[in-house]
Amino acid sequence: LDLAAAVDALTPRLRDVFVLHDVMGFRAAEIAEQLGLAELTVRSHVARARSALRDRLRDDGDRGR
Repeated sequence: LDLAAAVDALTPRLRDVFVLHDVMGFRAAEIAEQLGLAELTVRSHVARARSALRDRLRDDGDRGR
């Protein structure tokens, strides 16, 4: 899978937070305000999304060998 497919496989909340933060460049505080979440929750979601993406991309890379 490519990165786009891996991002699409995230839960909707993780995907939204990841895209807003890592793709569009919004700060955690801005995302928290827009989505009605605590800033710490946004930071946690970013970390969980990144971890899930790493795992998925690593697993897909291992299958291709």
